[in-house]
Amino acid sequence: MKILFLIPSLHIGGTERQLIILSKELVKLGNQVTIGYFNDGPLSKEIDPKYIKLRKININNRKSPFVLLKITKLISSEDPDIVQTFLSYMDILGGLASFILKKPFVLSERSNGINEVDNKIIMFFKYLILNLSRTIICNSIYAKKFWIKVSPKSQVIFIPNIVKNNFNHK
Repeated sequence: MKILFLIPSLHIGGTERQLIILSKELVKLGNQVTIGYFNDGPLSKEIDPKYIKLRKININNRKSPFVLLKITKLISSEDPDIVQTFLSYMDILGGLASFILKKPFVLSERSNGINEVDNKIIMFFKYLILNLSRTIICNSIYAKKFWIKVSPKSQVIFIPNIVKNNFNHK
């Protein structure tokens, strides 16, 4: 299976670490994994480009309408079997681009509810995208309960973080 993950950056954070771990495990199972992102970070060193493809999406301004076009172009050129997004910004833009291209889309929710940096406009668009995707993967029971309540038409799947962390801490 060809999987395209979309995340804003490869900086050190819990979501970013889980993405790297998940990518490595999916490759071991025989999947082709590509990670699309905007900003470089130290976690890019954890990726062996022989097994996982990194595709930097060059943007000058996150608020530019061209960002959606660039994400859509990346999805189109990679032609994945499934697109999975991480964090609200990519959930909205990656989800919308996936819907436009009729690609299966999964949102990966790594919080227990509304992220404190997400304002009402972001949450409105996130709910809209969720109703288009119909699938949410979350890593806590609290998030599962929250998203079942907020997005009752979506299939909400709980998958705990069970992959061993193999990061080199320096």
